Amino acid sequence: MYDPLMGRCAAGIVGVLLVGACGDNGTPPIPSGTYVADIDIHEKPCGTRVDPADVSDPFFVPMTGWTFDIVDYPDADYPFMYQCWGHSTEPCGALTVIAFDRPRLDGWDAIILDAYADEITKCTLAYGEMSLRPRANQMTFELTWYKQTGIASGPCTQDEAATRATSMPCYKHEHVEATLQ
Repeated sequence: MYDPLMGRCAAGIVGVLLVGACGDNGTPPIPSGTYVADIDIHEKPCGTRVDPADVSDPFFVPMTGWTFDIVDYPDADYPFMYQCWGHSTEPCGALTVIAFDRPRLDGWDAIILDAYADEITKCTLAYGEMSLRPRANQMTFELTWYKQTGIASGPCTQDEAATRATSMPCYKHEHVEATLQ
């Protein structure tokens, strides 16, 4: 049975008898809806908190009030997140779409891989770990990016990014606590 205060599915006999209260794989029910960020903490590089007044990276500025939608598609056993920017209570226009396809007892995870090359920076590999953790009408969203640039030799592929994963330098981290509207 899903315990919304603890943010996870309970184990044991009760969980077996009330299996409909959790997903088929023991995950919490997908908490569809629009969430508003109450707390948004950024670190870049990891461990160094970003001042909200620092707008040197306009795509990585801590701000409260932005929204994201969690969508439960009928044919999927996991949630999708549509991330929006700006202070708005209107429906999201999808800027970023993430499939959290790795179920856990307390929520879902996602892995994002990136690899690109150009003449200046050579190869850049990136590996992102994301998580959604529901709790009552709250949602915690975590994002950690690992990134390596200037790779002059070797494969410049998403497979290579997956292989290197967390062995690359931690580039940035974000922690968001949001409330269901």
